[in-house]
Amino acid sequence: MKYFLTAVLFFLTSCQQLGESVESPLSGPETRKAIISVIGEPRKTSETGREILSKYYNRKDVIDENPEKLRDRYFIQVTIVGDRRPYDVHVKVVLEKKQDGQYDAVAEDESRAAKVLQQIQKNMNESRDRRNLIDDFKPF
Repeated sequence: MKYFLTAVLFFLTSCQQLGESVESPLSGPETRKAIISVIGEPRKTSETGREILSKYYNRKDVIDENPEKLRDRYFIQVTIVGDRRPYDVHVKVVLEKKQDGQYDAVAEDESRAAKVLQQIQKNMNESRDRRNLIDDFKPF
């Protein structure tokens, strides 16, 4: 019963857009490239490519090869929202704690989310400066 209530509470709170966000003037694939360049190879991506989950990392911001052995672990959830440009990019950093052999999401780290979002925004700005307008234009 405890796990059911925790899952329901997590579901209800996950519907709220907490975390940090920024607008992206780039196309969808370019936005995803900027995100992946910051968070590394994703652990999981949605079918549409609009929700990206990073691999697990420890308190020292180092990706851990054996995340099941950690007592506390973090992951980054990036969501791209919108049907056309500018897209909204939402970043959440979730802390999971191991309790009774299972991991439960217990908190969100706003300061880490702000740092990750700042790096993503920097990469998006650099990407925008490097792109070629002629090559980026698709008439059809």
